[in-house]
Amino acid sequence: MKYQFLAFILSLFTLTVFAQQQTPQQTQPADEVKNITNIWFVTPRTGSQHIDLSQDWQLGWRDSTTKQYSDIETVQDWVTVKNPASVPQQLFQAGKLPDPYKNLNIKQHKWAEQKVWFYKKEFTVKKPEKDSFIFLSFDGVDYWCRVYLNGKVLGRHEGMFGGPEFEIGSLLNYDKPNELLVTVSSANYGNPNYSSRTPGMFIKPWSTSGGSGVEPFFTFGMWRGVRLDITEKTHLERPFIRTETILPDRSEATLLFETEIISGNTSLQYNLHPWGNAQLSDFSSPNVSGNLSQVKTEIKVRFTHKEQVIEETFPVEIASGRTWIKHRFKIKNPAIWHINGLGEANLYKTEIELLLNGRTADKIVQNIGIRTIDWTESAGKRLHPRWGNWQCVVNGTPVFLKGVNWMPADTLLNLPREKFRWRLKLAKDAGIQIIRIWGPGHQESEDFYDFCDEFGIMVWQDFPVGNFDTPDWSQEVWEEQVMHTIYRLRNRASLAVWCGGNEFNPYSKGNTATIGVLERNIRLFDGSRKFLRTTPDEGCIHGYPDMCPTWYKKTFAAYPYVAETGIHSMASPYWLSEYINPEELKTAYKMWEKDFKETHPDVTLHFVEFAPFRVPRMLSRASHIIDLTAPSIEDLTLATQLGGVHLANNLSKNRHADDLPAHRFP
Repeated sequence: MKYQFLAFILSLFTLTVFAQQQTPQQTQPADEVKNITNIWFVTPRTGSQHIDLSQDWQLGWRDSTTKQYSDIETVQDWVTVKNPASVPQQLFQAGKLPDPYKNLNIKQHKWAEQKVWFYKKEFTVKKPEKDSFIFLSFDGVDYWCRVYLNGKVLGRHEGMFGGPEFEIGSLLNYDKPNELLVTVSSANYGNPNYSSRTPGMFIKPWSTSGGSGVEPFFTFGMWRGVRLDITEKTHLERPFIRTETILPDRSEATLLFETEIISGNTSLQYNLHPWGNAQLSDFSSPNVSGNLSQVKTEIKVRFTHKEQVIEETFPVEIASGRTWIKHRFKIKNPAIWHINGLGEANLYKTEIELLLNGRTADKIVQNIGIRTIDWTESAGKRLHPRWGNWQCVVNGTPVFLKGVNWMPADTLLNLPREKFRWRLKLAKDAGIQIIRIWGPGHQESEDFYDFCDEFGIMVWQDFPVGNFDTPDWSQEVWEEQVMHTIYRLRNRASLAVWCGGNEFNPYSKGNTATIGVLERNIRLFDGSRKFLRTTPDEGCIHGYPDMCPTWYKKTFAAYPYVAETGIHSMASPYWLSEYINPEELKTAYKMWEKDFKETHPDVTLHFVEFAPFRVPRMLSRASHIIDLTAPSIEDLTLATQLGGVHLANNLSKNRHADDLPAHRFP
């Protein structure tokens, strides 16, 4: 398999840089089209209730956005794009531009950031037998978009991590072709000098917006799926199942089940923060709590694991509008979800059905794992007023965690399912038990979490706040992105930690509102997992001593958790020679020279966070293994990789010794 982004460095590291000033406020041009901000994630359905619209779109561009639908007639260079990805990847896959990851080719793609891109697709829908809602949901459009259906504008949207959603049942031509048109513009459209470390109003991580090590790479486009989900007028939404307890002898588990039932309306008609703090009514619709007792309403839940099938049906009373339902299940002799190395990662297929007068009106299918993850006080001294609990206890067993940090699998968001399987299978085989999705990265696609669930790898999920302050962020847009992420991921067995992001001050004036929105919603709409405002904080550390034994034996011993550490190393020379100018590779060992960046532009383009104070550390370790006078690229890469192996071995041994109380403070 070929890597789509050849990182010259394999280990993850970050440079702490706090924004000293904000760039001038950038704004999208004034527009009369309604801005759509909807926090209520529409749960994907399956079978006949679901239509996938993600593949086979037409893609073209023009210099400016549409003023009216007829502007589509001036769109240039239509091509067919098969799958969701960023525009640079889609142009490459369509044969319009060269591979953006090879050599300096990304520079040939830069013009596209200052164009407006048009996605067009036709589709057909059969008329439902029952009176139904049909939801059109976009799971990731980067960054601004405007949506048209059959020539009618539905609205515009900001943000790359979910939305917009529309109910389009009355707008469709049933059993005839419908045309869907989406215009997309980059976050730096009209502002090519955008700075990733001073993001202004844009809610993007710096790994996808020209940050350190990925300076020429700026993402934009429809990078996640588009779908239709069909429900009756009374339907389920956003079910949540979590493990409350498992008996010590594993003979029984108690699961808490929660869901919404919506009748007569859709989620899109509700706000999280009503005007005047109204809770049930603003007096314009006083009958929102009317009883629907004339309809026999039940919920049936079926749990299936191999030959074990557990099914329970229970009655519910609902009101017109929205009703929240809560129920507990007792599962005898549960198949436990274990983390990697401690047992099988057992998953239950869970089918949730809404029954109206005995008939299935709605159905949602998801996988869950029965497990408990707790965090208790670690051994050792407390050395700071903010000092959290860092001893991880999985299913009642304390665990010495082995983990890694995860940078995006593809900077330009070409993310087929097999890409995640290959990488996460490597992590599983290496004994990894927890992966931190690094804050300057992004929330991954469903495939990533599918394989973490399957392989028993826990996930520490950072949100995309990384090394900056956010005083200009729209908190409404941010809250939508937060809520979509919570609803999308909270049923995952693998999800263990929520964290605000990477190396920023959550207590600064510029960040308190942002973190307040995050913390409040995680508490309200999950409440079952460890939450951190940032990392490092509460006793965890980010440290890069590059194998200093004193650090690992003494200084690291003072901290209960190492969230980040590492050392530079280099990728396989086979991949280097395929993506980087071979002539530059012949003298790549001269990285210490002051003019190296100018004389080796191809090498440094593919080097994550190329910096003079980082390179000598890698070369110093390599010099213990080979003569660095004029090494071949094969010898140099092998030596840097061995340096990384030695570091990992040294770190693991010393951290494990630190975990034993007798060795913590020699």
